[in-house]
Formats: sequence, structure tokens, C-alpha cells
Amino acid sequence: MSVNNWRFHHIGIATNQHDVLVKRLRNLGFGEDLDFEDPLQGVGGTFLSGGEMRVEILEPLDNSDTLSPWLANGNRCYQVAFEVPDLDEALTFCGVQGARVVRSPLPSAAFDGRRIAFVMPFPGFLIELIES
Repeated sequence: MSVNNWRFHHIGIATNQHDVLVKRLRNLGFGEDLDFEDPLQGVGGTFLSGGEMRVEILEPLDNSDTLSPWLANGNRCYQVAFEVPDLDEALTFCGVQGARVVRSPLPSAAFDGRRIAFVMPFPGFLIELIES
């Protein structure tokens, strides 16, 4: 296992100004792919695509502190996401390489129930792994 079989999926931006960021990206030519709410993660968001770039704009749902560390200083690009062929194998590989699992696998509303997990290879850099 290595990152060579991971496929880039999107970057994630945490915000308390969801509508403002979505509007600004639309003005640049990004098109909307999907709006979603994920109560398990405590977030809601929108996926936008432009060219070969896909961006996920996330905001906390009411009473959720999931994004609080990332929003402490305003909008924040806080994650890079990859689609992986085998989520459990990817997590094992990341753990062996010293990355810390910060969110164990759970089904995601944004990906039709496919499982996702988050790892942090070093402080401040979050990777989302999405089950193919």
C-alpha cells in the first residue's frame, strides 16, 4: 500500500460564511454539484467544481463544535481528500507510517453512505479518506 493508488477528490474549506464563499466561487465559474447535511459529523456543506478542481465548503450545524478548531481564525482550508480503494487498508498503512487517526470510519451523507475517515500525518494537516 502507498498513496500511489489514492485518487485526489477535493479540498475542504471550513467557514461560518457558507453562502458568501459559495457565491464568490460561483462568480469565478465554479458550478454547484451537491448540497448536503451530515448530522453524524455536525456539518453541512456544498461541493463546487471548476475545471479539474473540486471544493467542499463546510459550515458547522447548530451546536456542533466539529469545525471549531479550524474556524478559530476565520475561514480555513483545512483538509485534502482522497478516494481510496480500501479504507481499512489505507488506515492501517497511515497508522504504520505514524499518522494519527482523528476520526474513525463512519458513513457520510455527502457520499451516499460510503465510509470516510480522517488522519493527521502531522499537526495542522488533515487528510480525509473516502471509501471507493
